Amino acid sequence: MHENKMNNKIAIICTDSDASRILYHSLSKDFNILKVIFEDKVSISKRIKSRYYKLGLKKVIGQLLFQLIIYPFLKINSKKRVNEIIETNNVSVKPIPIDKVIRLKSINSEECRKVLQDLDLALILVNGTRIINIKTLNCVSIPFVNTHVGVTPRYRGVHGGYWSLVDNGGKYFGVSIHLVDKGIDTGSILGQSIFSPSFSDSFVTYPYLQMINALNIHKKIIPEILKGDYTVLKSLCELDSRQWYHPTFIDYLLNRLLKGVK
Repeated sequence: MHENKMNNKIAIICTDSDASRILYHSLSKDFNILKVIFEDKVSISKRIKSRYYKLGLKKVIGQLLFQLIIYPFLKINSKKRVNEIIETNNVSVKPIPIDKVIRLKSINSEECRKVLQDLDLALILVNGTRIINIKTLNCVSIPFVNTHVGVTPRYRGVHGGYWSLVDNGGKYFGVSIHLVDKGIDTGSILGQSIFSPSFSDSFVTYPYLQMINALNIHKKIIPEILKGDYTVLKSLCELDSRQWYHPTFIDYLLNRLLKGVK
């Protein structure tokens, strides 16, 4: 007589980034990561158009100036610290094995939904993708779980670590693991952690620290999710919910000069 084995197959849906590689290499040591689905990044023109309708032309131009002028400088200046974080925490940013990778145009495509259905998964981990639509969320009856670099619901959107430092001196600098729903980082919280970056950290290195901190949460809650016995938690942050966006050129300079936030 054969015992029924619990389905433990996991897929990661993400963009191709250091954070996604850290997530894969760390979790694949303990869990059955069947496939990693890379979705193409949203085109610059589409991103600009979307931001224009939400935020207005002035804000979008400021964000572009930050990304074109300040961010490249920060990235070069942070290279040594990034390498230090990777080595100290014994994580890997090596490419994910090619046999594990599926590349798709969009997580919200019919092709992606077909792939998810065919894989017969127990859990889908999400990192750094576009907003997942309801059709994709409902295409399989399993949890989608997101790694969010911010403490929700106060720091929804992008760069939650950076904005927590600007907002209240980093009192709620941290990371959240949450179920994905139709909102933007509004899903039920499965795990959170609050900690402090060092003085040598910056806008570029904060996400590395947050992803590494998220790994221990994942290792605790993934077995619970696979058993269907996970717990929804109350947020560690009592501040009102808010969605944050990319800083503008002026935002960043003022926050660095007046608040010392790098």
